[in-house]
Amino acid sequence: MSESRAAYRYALAILEAAEEQRNLDQVAGDFEEIERLMRDVQEFRVFLRSPVINNQKKRSILTELLGGRISDFTLKFILFLASKNREMILPEITRQFYRLRDRKLGIVNAMVRTAIPFTKQQEQELLKHLEKKTRKKIRLNYVVDKTIKGGFAVQIEDTIWDGSVEHQLEILHRRLIEGDHGYV
Repeated sequence: MSESRAAYRYALAILEAAEEQRNLDQVAGDFEEIERLMRDVQEFRVFLRSPVINNQKKRSILTELLGGRISDFTLKFILFLASKNREMILPEITRQFYRLRDRKLGIVNAMVRTAIPFTKQQEQELLKHLEKKTRKKIRLNYVVDKTIKGGFAVQIEDTIWDGSVEHQLEILHRRLIEGDHGYV
């Protein structure tokens, strides 16, 4: 079984178990802590991928390292992964867990590229507009992109709304070339 498929199945299992136990938010918080460790501590990433450390030693170190930082429920899941020699796919399990949780909660991620940072009011207006348009809860992620001369572009999954000045000029240029002199 490919690692991606295995990660999906493990993520689905922990999601369903967390829902059954009514602690989905706790597990999501635990995965945030684990994700932070994987991102910030190189030794932890190396440890997870190490084939040299035996199964029992990994379980012991994981218990010592994560005990008290995450819930017992999530710790048992991580130890189960280690017992199956699957701890190295924990980063992919984490990504799959968040994707499945967001789908279940009706949340979609929107990547917003802007020439300059938005004000809080502009963020709120864009959020309200996108939620109305998609009929889903939106999680906005902003990137200031200096290559954009003005305006912004939003990508939600495979849909892009391009309100950049450059894009608007391209549209105008095409209309002029095609002889369409109608104004919008």
